[in-house]
Amino acid sequence: MYLVSNQLTGSIPAELGELANLEELMLAGNQLTGSIPVELAELANLEALALSRNQLTGSIPSELGRMDGLLYLWLGGNRLTGSIPPGLGDLDNLEVLTLEDLELTSVPSELGNLGNLEVLYLSGNNLADIPSELADLANLQYLTLAHNELTEFPSELTNIDNLRFLLLNDNEIAGSIPPELGDLSRLMDLSLSGNRLTGSIPPELGQLDGLRALELQDNQLTGSIPPELGDLELLEVLWLDDNDLSGPISGEFVRSAFLHDWDSDRYPLAFLFADNNRFSGPAPAELDSLSLYEVESFISLAGNELTGSLPLLPAGDIRRNYFSGCIPVAWRMLGSLWYLRVNPQRTPAGGTVNLKECIGRDGAAAVTGVTGGAAVTGVVGPAGDALRASLREDLEKSRQRALIERMPRKQPIARIAEREPGIR
Repeated sequence: MYLVSNQLTGSIPAELGELANLEELMLAGNQLTGSIPVELAELANLEALALSRNQLTGSIPSELGRMDGLLYLWLGGNRLTGSIPPGLGDLDNLEVLTLEDLELTSVPSELGNLGNLEVLYLSGNNLADIPSELADLANLQYLTLAHNELTEFPSELTNIDNLRFLLLNDNEIAGSIPPELGDLSRLMDLSLSGNRLTGSIPPELGQLDGLRALELQDNQLTGSIPPELGDLELLEVLWLDDNDLSGPISGEFVRSAFLHDWDSDRYPLAFLFADNNRFSGPAPAELDSLSLYEVESFISLAGNELTGSLPLLPAGDIRRNYFSGCIPVAWRMLGSLWYLRVNPQRTPAGGTVNLKECIGRDGAAAVTGVTGGAAVTGVVGPAGDALRASLREDLEKSRQRALIERMPRKQPIARIAEREPGIR
């Protein structure tokens, strides 16, 4: 029964529990109210139950744990409250469980019994901790605990070897990043942003050979960028902005991330956001080679304490540093001025001034006639918030595609997977 997004209203009829041969009950994306009828537990042949994105209230019925044949259970995006019933741990065949954007307060240890579970969405709840038994989910590949109230890193998660997506962003997690995360060899996507993490970035993260996205922004991390992160051959986006990272930017990291062996099939890191930290000293000379090798990357170093001459970035944002001198002529020759944000720069006193005017330099772009610290050089290209928003959207889509790819081709189960929200 496929009735997704049909503007259905009212409550779910208890009589549906009498449809003994029903295999799929898809009611997601409607305006259904009331509680989940316990009679649905009588559907012994049901393989997929989708009630997500309605206005259902009350608690999750523990009776659902009697549905031995259930493979997929989507309940997220409702107004369900309370705890996850321990009875759900009896669903031995369950592969997908989505309980995102509810008002759940606790996770039972019995969920660790779901030996076949591959997808677990728990984002957008009121969870302050999770049971250590989740480490027993040997087949778990997708886990999101984003937008909860976790205060400690769940160390047991580093034992789930098959994890591909681990999202813990936007919690209140304090302390350091566990180096053991580097042992999750299948990890493709790691998000720890928007927490209270301190200490340095573990170089062990450089062991995550399959990592494509690493989000560490909006924390209180210190130290430098580990050169080992430059060895992540599949990494596309690295977010380090809004931390307390300091010291020089390692030339070794730049070489590994952007100037690797061009005879290989590896592409350079596409996006690096390292703005709003305390990086100091001259920008590494290796950055000047990026345009020579026609590296197509966007690098944001804005809001740091970098000095010396401007690095020859192919595209990026280098405002609010202590750079001096002229805008390099190579930027105009390569047409890169369209993609760069340069002004305003900082003075030693902390204010903003324009770059020194480049008078009498053929081909060099002069920065003139701009006051008040609102200057931009050339035309501002894909920088700042718009670019980040676009990347975030692309990342959500890629997460959703990865999830859909592991779903069976059987209809309408695949169709409901396409409509479900991405891992957030």
